[in-house]
Amino acid sequence: MQRNLLLISGIIGVGIILITVFLIYTTSFKTTPGQNPLVPIPTGGSTQPTSSLPSSGQTTKPTPPPVLTIISSTPANQATNVPLATNISFTLSQSPTTDQIHADIVPSVPFTLSQTGNQYQMTLSQPLQANTTYYVFVGSQNQVTYNSFAFSTIQDSTQPFPDNHNILRSETNKNKYPDAYLMDHAPHTESAFSLTGQLVESPQEHFAFSVASPQHDSVSAREAFNTWALSLGLNQSQIDSLDITYQ
Repeated sequence: MQRNLLLISGIIGVGIILITVFLIYTTSFKTTPGQNPLVPIPTGGSTQPTSSLPSSGQTTKPTPPPVLTIISSTPANQATNVPLATNISFTLSQSPTTDQIHADIVPSVPFTLSQTGNQYQMTLSQPLQANTTYYVFVGSQNQVTYNSFAFSTIQDSTQPFPDNHNILRSETNKNKYPDAYLMDHAPHTESAFSLTGQLVESPQEHFAFSVASPQHDSVSAREAFNTWALSLGLNQSQIDSLDITYQ
């Protein structure tokens, strides 16, 4: 009888030990759903992905250039009797950097452009001329239409009165429409070449030109024409962009 009791006690003891070991084992490897029990659970902060790939077909559209408007200007638009030593400034609706905008003074005056916020200063390197109406054009680099303001300088009867309308047309065409600017000087004839032009409508409306050589030397005629076009104020890039046939 005593022997049976000892045997039962031993079995119970072994069972208690096995249950204890099982509880310790399951507690040590307790995981949340989806975790690998063989990977230690981090105790510190979490990590975030540094980048993500766009979904299929997703593209990034380029930011369009700003559409600018002139809020105010000095001199004011249509101002008269402006002193010749005046510097020109204007305030825009936005504040792009100076290399993101295009500004012109017509008739042409050399200047440097500086910026403070959305205010821009055109510091002239030479005085304005008397009896002259100046036009200032401002826009972003890819803007099709430009904003502008105009002012007139002091009247001086001892100075000539230029034809501002012809100057405006000529200078504006030279800067933006070199084919129209060259057409204003055609037809033109020199000893080495003759220039004629005509309006064509295809592939888009523009002026096309023909350069002919009286000596039937198209190479010399081309060189002479190029020198003459540069003397008009066109740059080489503008000349190369023209629709010209050399004969």
